[in-house]
Amino acid sequence: MTSHGHIFSSNEIELANGRPFNPAHPNHHMVDAETIAHSLSNQCRFGGHCSSFYSIAEHSVLVASKLRRLGAPLSLQHAGLFHDAAEALNGVGDVQRPAKGLLDHAYRERERKLDQTVWRSVAWPDKAREPLWQTAQLHDDLLKRVDVWAVLFEASILMGSEGQGWEQTVDDAYEAAVAIPDHDDDRIECWSPATARRIYLDLHRRLVHETYGWAVAA
Repeated sequence: MTSHGHIFSSNEIELANGRPFNPAHPNHHMVDAETIAHSLSNQCRFGGHCSSFYSIAEHSVLVASKLRRLGAPLSLQHAGLFHDAAEALNGVGDVQRPAKGLLDHAYRERERKLDQTVWRSVAWPDKAREPLWQTAQLHDDLLKRVDVWAVLFEASILMGSEGQGWEQTVDDAYEAAVAIPDHDDDRIECWSPATARRIYLDLHRRLVHETYGWAVAA
């Protein structure tokens, strides 16, 4: 479904599926997992200042996979996969961590609404069963710790500084992040957007299958 013939207003962005979307007044009917994956796979982390293209989608897969290796429940793994999904819909994209303190309450409230929008559009495909994840899990302590671990791990590989001094950018979260153990499977591949999109959606479908016991069409 696309929005052919729709006249976009100054408050709307056009999503990858062709639908209009107002970030200030989000409509979950306009959003789907494929559109989120498409956007995140085309957006580079760290404002594009890293040595190679590294997408938000690949970062999200890294976080979800790390949670799996740590034995987190499926719902938290799914929350990890979609923890940055609002960046596909906010009209701004990835806000680097040191700049987040500059954002006002209104922006953070819009992010909360976008997280809820993603949840309504993706997390509850079977209304007769429990949702795949809950929005409260986006603020889960383990997920937050793994997200900070990922920042430091990514910086050590992708940034010119090799992550030296980056503990200052995560402040009091640093000690919690370094307590996360490394695994041999922790890797950064710098996938192409097409590959990142495919792997992101494959992981989403696998988590749906493991949670509900039924497959999601490609």
